[in-house]
Amino acid sequence: MACADCFRGGRATGTPAGEMMIIHGVACYFTSASNTFTASKILYLCDGFGLALVNNKLLADRLAASTGIDVIAPDVPPGGGLDTSALELTDILSDPVGWNPLAWLRKAWTFTRLIVVALPFITKRKQRFQCMDEMISLARNLKGEMGDDGKLGATGYCYGGWLTMKLCAAPLSADDKDAGENLIDAAFTAHPSWLDVPKEIVDVVKLKHVPLSLALADKDMTMPIKKVEEVEVALREEVGRPEENDYEVVVYRGNIPHGFAVRAREVYKEQMRAADDAAEQAVKWFKKYLR
Repeated sequence: MACADCFRGGRATGTPAGEMMIIHGVACYFTSASNTFTASKILYLCDGFGLALVNNKLLADRLAASTGIDVIAPDVPPGGGLDTSALELTDILSDPVGWNPLAWLRKAWTFTRLIVVALPFITKRKQRFQCMDEMISLARNLKGEMGDDGKLGATGYCYGGWLTMKLCAAPLSADDKDAGENLIDAAFTAHPSWLDVPKEIVDVVKLKHVPLSLALADKDMTMPIKKVEEVEVALREEVGRPEENDYEVVVYRGNIPHGFAVRAREVYKEQMRAADDAAEQAVKWFKKYLR
């Protein structure tokens, strides 16, 4: 499901270090660390704003620089992500205005503008989910060119978290002949959306045996804290304690909303701290399993 926080958040500042290129027929943002020494790769699956929101490119840069692993971010959602002006428009709608008639008129006008901005994105819902085949094909091509020394990781945020979990569940080859081998060797996802919780998460860990790191929020409307607790309980009961298995669930607390790992606001120190910690969580996970 989607929620209001899918449209909210802050803009990061900085200049992306990577470049756009076509990789196996897919437009991608590619960023490589100067200390890259491995054939492994990380697929970065964006949130609903896609590569148009600079936050995604900067976070991909950080992962590459900190892990020493090349990061590839496909240009998804297909057809372009949500217009980034939605961030400011949603903020205006959230501001309290009391009984000021002019302020309410401004809110009404802002709501109309938000609908106009969001409508193209909303109407492309079918395409957003149909791109899964293209992402699986890209992942298989990347995995195929790595050789025995390379491993493929996947990291996803919000909508990209859904893509990540689907990649984890996909077989290594289209004809299923390698059903015992994973397409994805390690995965990280923060505040994923559109999942059947806890089933899809448990299946990835229990049935596919993909090392999985989850960064969740205590105030995520798409995965309320009760659902988070269900995930933790189900994993312990069906897989075992995280200390003894290849998974971890980190819950960021302090009024942390959906989207924090990508769109934390600088004015909220707890959000920024959680976003920074989640990024380091991903870095440590990929260093452990991909290098």
